[in-house]
Amino acid sequence: GNGRNVGSLARVFMAAPRRRRAGGRLGQLLPCVVVGLVAMAALRGADATCPTFAAWLRPENEVHPVICSSVPCDNIEGFATVSVAPDGSSITITIQVTALSFSSAIPTFLMAGIYGPARSHEEMPAGTKPLVEIAIPSVALSESTWTGVFRRTAADMPALLALMRTGQTYLDIATDRVPEGELRGQIEVGHCLETPLHPAVAFPEGYGATAKAYAFANVMLNPMKTKLAVLMQLPQDPARRLSSPVLSSVSIIGGSGHTLVVLQPQGYESCVAGTFDGRQADGVTGCNLDERHAYVSDVTMANSGTVVYKVMHSASAAMVADLHNASRVVIQTPKSIAAGYPSEVEGMLAPAIACRQLMTVHDSLYTLATSHRSDWISTWSMNDGNPDVRPTLEPRYYAHPLMVTKGETAMAIERRFGMPRAEILVINPGLANIEELPVGGLICVIPNWRTTIAGNGQRICIA
Repeated sequence: GNGRNVGSLARVFMAAPRRRRAGGRLGQLLPCVVVGLVAMAALRGADATCPTFAAWLRPENEVHPVICSSVPCDNIEGFATVSVAPDGSSITITIQVTALSFSSAIPTFLMAGIYGPARSHEEMPAGTKPLVEIAIPSVALSESTWTGVFRRTAADMPALLALMRTGQTYLDIATDRVPEGELRGQIEVGHCLETPLHPAVAFPEGYGATAKAYAFANVMLNPMKTKLAVLMQLPQDPARRLSSPVLSSVSIIGGSGHTLVVLQPQGYESCVAGTFDGRQADGVTGCNLDERHAYVSDVTMANSGTVVYKVMHSASAAMVADLHNASRVVIQTPKSIAAGYPSEVEGMLAPAIACRQLMTVHDSLYTLATSHRSDWISTWSMNDGNPDVRPTLEPRYYAHPLMVTKGETAMAIERRFGMPRAEILVINPGLANIEELPVGGLICVIPNWRTTIAGNGQRICIA
């Protein structure tokens, strides 16, 4: 009833007589018939290559008035993501704050924090300590985009995650001009699109890039699909680099043929909204030193320690519909343009596949399995390739995506796969209500093979 097909599990049994004693749940369990589960497009609740949670930060999201010199503050904005550690013991928060190009006065940031329980129209009482506290430095005109990555924990992590998955937390940044909080965004489970980018043509020898040239793009949308953030990442390993470190253009082109999003491939200066050339409104005169804003590139180099999103705080329904209509992410370099190629690498956006994460330079299938309290043979069985290879920015399964069928309950899933409820929630941090699983929705499962039960009610492993 749940559609079972991984197709690569035969490797487990072919390799079993030669393998060393495996850690994790398989242990010495050789006479075990393992059944995979179907991979489907991710729905809310099943983790994918995007962070689980996101918040779009704007002054108007505050419940209290945000006033600067007798007028509403409106010259900074931000974006934040929250990812949950595989064991649920901590969260990783990425915060990006941008001073808009017309800004002349930048506040001093006092503190950021995650607060709750509170819905978007509610505010915690003055003096309430945050559930998670984050100290951040100030933004300056000379560095008008600031990003930071923080690993934090809370006194009661299960309670914090329960509030986050039900939309009852918000991230707030206080400043010297509005100590009560100047930027706020409700933390929500995002909708994730993804695509790997590959060459669209065969490059000639000596071109400067090979068929292995690669990039990876994610688009996060809020639940209402009225805001978005784009993360474009490039690997740094030489075999998969593009022909030039200088990119000519990075864009998302909708199925209609219209350009939906343009990312700035290089750092730039601006003093006029919507311009990137360091010139004033006349297009000729350079920005004055006291008004010149410096921004970083919208493209992130993997393993660089920084993450930069292209953030849009307003997206039309028509644009979002086109984004879901076979839209393409396209990167051009000087060489691809000179050669007349349609792109150097490109890919078609699609809903992110559940239960996968992007590999970093530090990851392997062994570390992936260990971090999720699984075993490397089970993890290998879900993924193609050699388990010793470290493919940076390649998505790899860490759990099986399970499609919920009619009448299936959390208790039945717990019993069938030998997983305590707390463990199901840890690997599905965005699952809002485990008691009401929607038919056709997906959850990630890491079966305990010693106790997993087949459709006929029998255990599939012989202890």
